[in-house]
Amino acid sequence: MSRPAPDVTRAERKETMKILNSEVNICRESIECGLWAIQRYLMGKYGVAASEIEVAPLNHYVYSGRASVYFLRHLLAAKPYMIARKLHEGGSDDEIIMRVKNYLANHTGYNER
Repeated sequence: MSRPAPDVTRAERKETMKILNSEVNICRESIECGLWAIQRYLMGKYGVAASEIEVAPLNHYVYSGRASVYFLRHLLAAKPYMIARKLHEGGSDDEIIMRVKNYLANHTGYNER
């Protein structure tokens, strides 16, 4: 039985780990740029209105203070288009956030502390 091909190549994982191990500056500007990159991908594919609706649960999670710095560091290290794909799958706000967390756990080593 063959295993499915991983979503992330070894080079991408190494690059992500380099970012995570470095001193990533988590500031308002870097968070806004990261969230904007995710929304920009959604805008290009689905339009402005749909992108605002789809990124709203993640924005609320981050800006309400529920997201830890550890979560933000992994979110900013992840590929924006992959996070956008997880947001586009839909569901309740909690399901969307759990889907993003599961993606981060599988591809960047994120685990809730």
